[in-house]
Amino acid sequence: VFALASPHNIYAMWHCLFRWLLLASASSFQLFDSSNYSAARLSQAGTCRVLYLPHGAGTLTPEVLADFEIVITEDASKVGWLDADGKFYFLEDRRYPLRDAGRVLAQEKEVMPIDWRRQGMSVLLPSNFLRTPNLKQIYEEATQMMPASVFVDDGSFERRQTAFTNFTFAALLGLDDDPGTPPQSLVDCLAHGTVPIVVGRHHKLDYSHYFGYAVAKFKDFAIDSAINFMLTAPQDMFYVYSNSVKIIQEFFHMRYRHPFANRLRLHAKMACHALKQPAPPLAFVAIYSARTNFGRRMALRDTWLPLLRAERIAYKFFLAATQVDGKSDVDDLLRRERDIFDDMVFLTGTTDEYPIGKKGLAALLWAAHSTDAQFWLKFDDDLYVRPQLVLKRLARMQRAEAY
Repeated sequence: VFALASPHNIYAMWHCLFRWLLLASASSFQLFDSSNYSAARLSQAGTCRVLYLPHGAGTLTPEVLADFEIVITEDASKVGWLDADGKFYFLEDRRYPLRDAGRVLAQEKEVMPIDWRRQGMSVLLPSNFLRTPNLKQIYEEATQMMPASVFVDDGSFERRQTAFTNFTFAALLGLDDDPGTPPQSLVDCLAHGTVPIVVGRHHKLDYSHYFGYAVAKFKDFAIDSAINFMLTAPQDMFYVYSNSVKIIQEFFHMRYRHPFANRLRLHAKMACHALKQPAPPLAFVAIYSARTNFGRRMALRDTWLPLLRAERIAYKFFLAATQVDGKSDVDDLLRRERDIFDDMVFLTGTTDEYPIGKKGLAALLWAAHSTDAQFWLKFDDDLYVRPQLVLKRLARMQRAEAY
């Protein structure tokens, strides 16, 4: 799903889309992993064979990979974050156990007095920190200056919870080996409404559009300089961090809220759906409009909408409930416009007023029953879009859990 608008009622919309994705594909598929991949050759003809290959599972020969239509992996050397490249599809195994409670934590921290927020920094070190002289020195300094705020990560959610719950910032040390996917400790930190402090230049910072605004980036880390940063940073900085963290929480919550086994089957199903013949449309474009915005709709019809038709991409303008049988001038014009262009949908029980969550959910329900496109694109009617660039990017993306 790609929407250029405020994310009102995102959870309800995502739940509706999740059901749509599960129902959209009637393709038969069979899922394999490194323990049973040799059985793929026994699959029935016409079955879409999918191999799950987690990072570190070893290297399979090209002959083995040739037995599969889809290979799902989180190995960034084979396919990038959220991408699809040939038969390779990206998918990472992460958890988000806090669910909605994380948003509550973020809101509670946001309204805390600024002086309290300035003093709320913790330090989380990897379990093997003693092997690294620099981390060992940081640990010794931290235990002297802020002993109640130093934690060693044992890999458990409970330990990380103590390191994040009562703190506004957390220095996540030992993330230098960037695998191209968000470490679980980073996900847990943001889930608690805590701003992660990331050290070094090489860690990936574009997991989503706002991710870079939700992270404090340090070239080097020392306890005294970190404390000075907390005490002297502009107050506006805390505002930017806190709001960005909530946006990233939305992204991670939607992506990781379901058990990984369910997510894996969803991705396998949708990847196979894209291989159906004839191929399903790459995208369906929903354009939100108001009944009086005739000029805007015509501007789009005269500019970039014809380019969609050239790419076999269907679109519809979605308007709130309208008395198309009424006798007002507006009703008469809407009837004529509908009959001439046949590209308008009137959503019963909705209005043009904000927030538009109800209207968005109604548009999703309409799309779920009217198209089997691989992506659902939502635009407002005051946007000028270059469709070829958008569609080119979509063609390289995984077919599920993208927002």
